Amino acid sequence: MPASTTVVNQSKIIYPQGINLTSATLKCALFTAAVGGLSASATLYSGLTGEVASGAGYTTGGNTLSGMSWSGTTTPQITGTIPSWTSATITFRYAVIYDTGTGKIISYTDFGSNQTVTAGTLTLSFDVTNGYIQVSST
Repeated sequence: MPASTTVVNQSKIIYPQGINLTSATLKCALFTAAVGGLSASATLYSGLTGEVASGAGYTTGGNTLSGMSWSGTTTPQITGTIPSWTSATITFRYAVIYDTGTGKIISYTDFGSNQTVTAGTLTLSFDVTNGYIQVSST
């Protein structure tokens, strides 16, 4: 499935200046195709609308990311693990990564169309070769 990841302008300013991924708390939130306010110039998670509703395996605000690291300058990448959403019935199109301390959006992935998992486990993971978020469900 095609997916494209956009590193928003704000993160290009934050990360080269040294956000410490070992102490920052990052989350990944899922949004529907009806997301509002999401673009390469978007700055704050709080300015977005259309997040997947809480329930059926998802909690508003998303899941906390662990093992995060930042690499690259010309083609920056954030790598790490993303927790799974279990017993999930979710339809989403976008995954948004943001810093909970500042509320600033770091990146988002557009999966190109709605992705659905029904009563299963949804797992997003980083592809360290390309810096894309890939999705799989069981």
